[in-house]
Amino acid sequence: PPVIADPAASEASADGTTTTASADPPPQERSEPRKARHREASADDPVRHGYALSGSLGYAGCANAWCEGYNRGLGVGAEFGLRWGNVMPLVAYNGGTGPYSTEQLSREVQAQITNSPKIRIHTVGAGVAVFPIGRGHRRVDSFFGVRVGFASVGMDYDMGPVSASERVRRGAVTLSGGAGGFVTQHLTFGIRVDGHVMFKGSNCT
Repeated sequence: PPVIADPAASEASADGTTTTASADPPPQERSEPRKARHREASADDPVRHGYALSGSLGYAGCANAWCEGYNRGLGVGAEFGLRWGNVMPLVAYNGGTGPYSTEQLSREVQAQITNSPKIRIHTVGAGVAVFPIGRGHRRVDSFFGVRVGFASVGMDYDMGPVSASERVRRGAVTLSGGAGGFVTQHLTFGIRVDGHVMFKGSNCT
């Protein structure tokens, strides 16, 4: 009959006794539990709490029908907020100015414009900005935000001896977004876009 080997090996000695050796596998080394990756805060990490002040400089445009003769201008902005990590309540101002086409304005008012008119845009408001990926040691600090406030657009021009002023005053919702990064612990640099949508209000000439 076939012989089935026992997992324990037997060895006979000269006096007839039998010694059995165990075939148990060698003990395995215990693996230590995996530790969660955790980075201690560093003194060089970007600061994302406290008061924040920002300024911007760039291009200011206007897409409304009543500023058809305005194609380019200089835009400025200022923002003050109190940041708590990834959220920052804020108040902000945006302004812009640039030349308005004399030919276009002459057609609109059906009179000869005798000066070089400039359009002026101002918005103020309060809202909140959110920084979705800014945390810990990350230098990237992109954001998006929304605020509600007030907007005005104005222009002064001359029609010979007659001077005229136009003013548009309306409520405004501002949507903002940008991408930036910390260049020091307290200073960021980047790009942003602010879009103002006006509603209600009045148009005075």
